[in-house]
Amino acid sequence: MRKFKVYGLLIIIMLLSVLLLSGCGGSIGGGSSDSESEDGSTDDGTTNEQTTPNSNPDTNDIAAVLNATWIGLTGTGSVLDPEANEYTWTLAKADVTFEGTYISGDRGFTSVTSHFIWSVMNPDGAYVGAEHIDREDQDADMIRAGSDSWICEYEDSEGQKHSMTINLTDKDSYTYFNLTEEGEIESPDFNYNYYKMEANFRRETEAETETE
Repeated sequence: MRKFKVYGLLIIIMLLSVLLLSGCGGSIGGGSSDSESEDGSTDDGTTNEQTTPNSNPDTNDIAAVLNATWIGLTGTGSVLDPEANEYTWTLAKADVTFEGTYISGDRGFTSVTSHFIWSVMNPDGAYVGAEHIDREDQDADMIRAGSDSWICEYEDSEGQKHSMTINLTDKDSYTYFNLTEEGEIESPDFNYNYYKMEANFRRETEAETETE
């Protein structure tokens, strides 16, 4: 009877030892770090995603470069009517003026005035007239899209939203840029409501500015 009591006491001591060991080191190798969750967020609530499309620096003072009038050279566009029929645009004449451009880091603002005249072809490819688009002194937000590349977003006086991307293409003299733009449109002459266009521009010369 004495031997059974001794054996029982030994078994209880062994069980207690196992329980104590498993409680002290159970998390080693089996847990996961809380410093970053599956969605990329960290303990302080930030994420690894960039807040702007691209933070590569410009190779020149973009505000000083843009503050001028730019003359349209070539351009094309496409426009959809409510039934998704596609009209096409060919640039006849254009100018875009930026004033008061201010850039700080990857953001900024400017004032944009633009005048476009497009030759319009219907879905059958036949010329059906000209589209005149004039916007005066539109306040716009500037967002960096890359080195010497900026997105200019604005809402016109009729409440229609536009997104203009400017890519400086001449890194020696900074006298040319490529412009792409899309947005809503209400035309008095044509039944379409959304457009995309692309055009090439050159900076107006000092001689041209003086003769105006």
